[in-house]
Amino acid sequence: MKLKFSLLIVFIVTAITSFSQDYKEVPKSYFPSFEENYQIIRHKNYIIAYSEEHEQAAFVIYKLTKEELHKHVDRSDHFEVDQDVTTSSADEDDYYHSGYDRGHLAPAADMSFSETAMEESFYYSNMSPQLPSFNRGIWKRMEEQVRDWAYLKDSIIVITGPVLEDDLKEIGPNHVSIPEYFFKVILFQDEKNEFNALGMLVENKKSSLPLSHYYVPVDSIESVTNINFFPGLTTQEEFENHYDAVDWPVENISYELIEEEEKEEHKEDENARQCEAYTKSGQKCKRKANENSRFCWQHQ
Repeated sequence: MKLKFSLLIVFIVTAITSFSQDYKEVPKSYFPSFEENYQIIRHKNYIIAYSEEHEQAAFVIYKLTKEELHKHVDRSDHFEVDQDVTTSSADEDDYYHSGYDRGHLAPAADMSFSETAMEESFYYSNMSPQLPSFNRGIWKRMEEQVRDWAYLKDSIIVITGPVLEDDLKEIGPNHVSIPEYFFKVILFQDEKNEFNALGMLVENKKSSLPLSHYYVPVDSIESVTNINFFPGLTTQEEFENHYDAVDWPVENISYELIEEEEKEEHKEDENARQCEAYTKSGQKCKRKANENSRFCWQHQ
């Protein structure tokens, strides 16, 4: 009887541990506050604040680590209705022939570390109407840059969303609002436990401007969204009203830093396979390919 009881205890503890490990935790002190009636949905790999009025997330928040950048699953492109939205989410009919892309808030490429994460990234609650030239252009560049920062800094908190306001145009039978602007807020805690953060605010249209053109203090994002991003951090006033661009290298600068870091990591491995992809400037990528792959983490 004692043996059975002991086995039961072990099973319960194991189950609880497995359950908690199956969810990516975002510390409560990082979670935004707001006055709107958003539904909070905790998926396993990111959290959504869903706006029924606009039929999309007001924001998504998740932690992104260097280890999670290594691709383990392919992009699924299998869009699904989010069954956790109590009022039902947008669906395929809303975007059909609308002229707008189903723009990811939590990018699929950030969720390629597991099948569950990839599946969750294609929920319609994680989509927002974006012009194709925006979604496949400046927005994609921003997503790539955020991954570079996660690689350089080992771990970051990412908050992404549309700027939701009154009288926006709509698509589909569920009246999905078309945001005019989108934002990203990135939070990093250094080895001294000091925080710095950056906001990026960009219009939903084509742009070839450098990413640094869209840098803004976090306070600026708060003023247009009415969202308080880090109310649990007592030092938020110290880092939300300014940013230092030096802390946030952009585009090719970060690639160069990554190349130097990986070159140092692999200098003793002369037989390591080189990535077969090419950079934006047409040069052969200098990074090493992942194990059992022809490409590095960025180009898989």
